Amino acid sequence: MNDLVCIKRNEPVADSLQIAEMFGKRHDRVLRAIDNTIKMLPKNGERSNGNLMFIPSKKKMADGQMHRMYYMNRDGFSLVVMGFTGSKAMEWKLKYIEAFNRMEEIIRDPERMTARIEGKTTRRTLTDQIQRMQQRAEELGSKHAQHYYHSITKLCNDAAGVTDRAIADRKSLNRLQTVEEIIADLIGADLDANVDYHDIYQHCKIKAKALQQAFA
Repeated sequence: MNDLVCIKRNEPVADSLQIAEMFGKRHDRVLRAIDNTIKMLPKNGERSNGNLMFIPSKKKMADGQMHRMYYMNRDGFSLVVMGFTGSKAMEWKLKYIEAFNRMEEIIRDPERMTARIEGKTTRRTLTDQIQRMQQRAEELGSKHAQHYYHSITKLCNDAAGVTDRAIADRKSLNRLQTVEEIIADLIGADLDANVDYHDIYQHCKIKAKALQQAFA
């Protein structure tokens, strides 16, 4: 699962686009709920513990246009989703509460925060190499190249013993960073040497398995 919350202004926040997706609601309706909540807040009530509960933003969407959205902290999130009902809604409320709790723990742990930030940089490098691999596969006629992102991500997570990087401890994050660095280098070297993409994936499987055994 992708991270449900991120950090803005040194505080955990959730974004309205993902909330709409997770709760199965249209984004314009989530925006309306946020707008109505803001209107009902008392004067100077937009802040909790000195921080804005709702941070307006924009994101470029598939249509090429910039669409408005909001980031919201725990209190803002709670105000908006308290009206969402049903068993599915309750399931996601609990998942978000857990995500907020975990992110707050990360912020309180500087070393874990550092590991998380460094891991994101490594993740971007790996993603770039997987995209190169997918492009190579598509050029050679593969109809399933898009599956490599999920497959290689799972190889790395399994090797590091991580099921969800959002709640992984510092040691697991460090292991995952090591695995992803090694796999990214392997993919890059194989691509530069014009190794067949099928063989590149097999090399990733073998290397990930060896790393998993090394960590055991």
